[in-house]
Amino acid sequence: MRGVLRCMALANMLRQLARGAMIEGDWLPPATSEAVELELKQQAVRKASGREKKHLHNIARRQKWTPYQSAYLEHVKLCVIGDAYKWPRRIYSGDDKAACAWDCYRRASMLEPLAAELLRHGVPGDFLEAGVLNGGVSIFMAALLRAHGELGRRQMWVADSFAGMPSQEYSARFASSASGRSAGIPAADLAGAMLGKKFAAGKLIGTLETVEANFRRNLLPFPAIAGNHSCGQSGGADAIPPDIQFVKGFFNETLPGKVKRLALLRIDSDIFSSIYETLEALYPLLSNGGFVVFDDWKIPQAQAAAVLYRKRYQINHPIWGSDSDNEPPFWSLDRMAFWQKGGDSTVRSRSRLNAQ
Repeated sequence: MRGVLRCMALANMLRQLARGAMIEGDWLPPATSEAVELELKQQAVRKASGREKKHLHNIARRQKWTPYQSAYLEHVKLCVIGDAYKWPRRIYSGDDKAACAWDCYRRASMLEPLAAELLRHGVPGDFLEAGVLNGGVSIFMAALLRAHGELGRRQMWVADSFAGMPSQEYSARFASSASGRSAGIPAADLAGAMLGKKFAAGKLIGTLETVEANFRRNLLPFPAIAGNHSCGQSGGADAIPPDIQFVKGFFNETLPGKVKRLALLRIDSDIFSSIYETLEALYPLLSNGGFVVFDDWKIPQAQAAAVLYRKRYQINHPIWGSDSDNEPPFWSLDRMAFWQKGGDSTVRSRSRLNAQ
């Protein structure tokens, strides 16, 4: 009976992990679809066996924030979501005027144990988000550094076109590049995946002026206990710390730029070409023990970009995720996938070596 229930759970989890497959249609080449399907099955097996839940529980259990740090991070999260509920039932039910409107409280919360793991063990490097929209998650990533006294020793990089989604020519140029040819997806397929209202050129735009204003309003000083500092009262025109670096432009033109080393890389740029190019430019700069996080795992082309990059460079570290089946802080309406460079024991191995 237990075996039957486990098989049923496995089938259900596989359906949930792959439920985004109908978002854009079946455009992926067969070999790519097979690679993505294999990865989804592996994730489903880890979930059904309880291995993912145990692993995430252990990461969450190890995080240690002081009461002042926890109160500060909570306050910043409430600032960036504005008037939205902390736990909405639908992904598109946030505050449109806020710095982050789409299940942002949970999206931010799942970064806390990852950042705590990195900072506690001294994994070197900055934080970077590629694709920021209105800047809410980037603000919280900067707050994680500030709460730990690391903003200044490390930088927070905020990378975006600040002009919305690129044109279809962007993906066509990528397909004809060395990286694009290695990915093996024809230009027509990549361009076709960008059709539709959501990914059309200029959609999903957050201007640099909007993002900078949100940083001024919501990146509070530390400690900022509720009642002492209100959202929108963190400073004037010069309130953005110099260690917040804005990188404006499409990623094939701007990355890696001045970025030297990263400890936390969060990618939220929706389409295959920009995700793959971000990995090409920045994953080599991610320190061993660092985390790469994907906001758009529900989107097939986002899955394909990560899977094909891993396949090309023989990256076999398990992909874990925050989703609706897991427990806080790894609890979100959509699946936020991540893996740790060097494998899940990298940070603990580093800690043991430093102790010797």
